[in-house]
Amino acid sequence: GSLGPEDGGFGANLWEGSERGQIESLLPRLPVATLSPAMHSLTRRLLLSTALVPAGDATVPSLLGLRLERLAAMGDAAAVRDLLQVTPAGLNDPLVARVEADQLFLAGDNPGVCSRIEAEVAAGETQPYWLKGLAFCRAINGEIATARLAADLLLELGETGDDTFFTLIAALGGDEGARVDSLI
Repeated sequence: GSLGPEDGGFGANLWEGSERGQIESLLPRLPVATLSPAMHSLTRRLLLSTALVPAGDATVPSLLGLRLERLAAMGDAAAVRDLLQVTPAGLNDPLVARVEADQLFLAGDNPGVCSRIEAEVAAGETQPYWLKGLAFCRAINGEIATARLAADLLLELGETGDDTFFTLIAALGGDEGARVDSLI
């Protein structure tokens, strides 16, 4: 974590007496949309606290990924950035990779996010998120045919529920008739 007891974090023994599997199942259910400032503060402190990993077998790549995902769901970009800064290099966790890519997208760091996306795809990642990112990167780099190919691949894989994405790729490709009426 990025928050020690001297900074308002909970102690290193935060998970003492808990089984890792129990923590892994509860973290994704932490409420992130709360009107209570106290609940928001407690959730944030819990997710950012530096703590020893609880005992037990892992069922997810890392607790860090679960924590980052919840912070991102809270919309706390600064906390996500702080936690990413203390993330060990080479950590292989799909949640961490996706949150990191989202942060780069939100920061408008197109070269950074495109580099990350290309690395994930080169490593064999085929989730729609990464393929959409690849199509976007190709489109903004002027590689329209490659962007369209990536979009067509997504359609072939059954990714049909995101008309806005396909319209935006068409618009980036120069289709002046491509219009997005609204976003979710």
